[in-house]
Amino acid sequence: MSATEQNSQSTVAAAIRPGTVEVALALLWTAVALYALGLGAEMWRAASTGASGWIVFVVSSVILAVLVEFIRRRSNTARIIYTVLFVFGLLLQARDLGAVFASSPMTASLNVAMFSLQLAAILLLFSRQAAAWFRRSAGSTDGAG
Repeated sequence: MSATEQNSQSTVAAAIRPGTVEVALALLWTAVALYALGLGAEMWRAASTGASGWIVFVVSSVILAVLVEFIRRRSNTARIIYTVLFVFGLLLQARDLGAVFASSPMTASLNVAMFSLQLAAILLLFSRQAAAWFRRSAGSTDGAG
């Protein structure tokens, strides 16, 4: 096998998204859906939120979805921003989790599920295999759609 063929094969292999990233993306999309479902249900239950509450709901859902899409496109910046937002959200939710369980066990359960999925995804996104993929040239195609 010539050096050109070997280089071509390694370029193709480097462009393929690792399985850890694929699993992380599936977990993140599931977490975004749970976020939208849980927040939407909570706002529907507490009908007094008004238009501003719905705007926050839509904007925050879109921001999370956009970040996940950019992570899919190999944006290390999006990976870091998502992680920082996760940590802030976890700290805020952990403080109020007991009160949320008392007022709405379903919403609290969705929050716990969502944060668990996100934590697992973030751990996968910072695994050795995924970190190497994010470090590679962002200009190459990801080979996975």
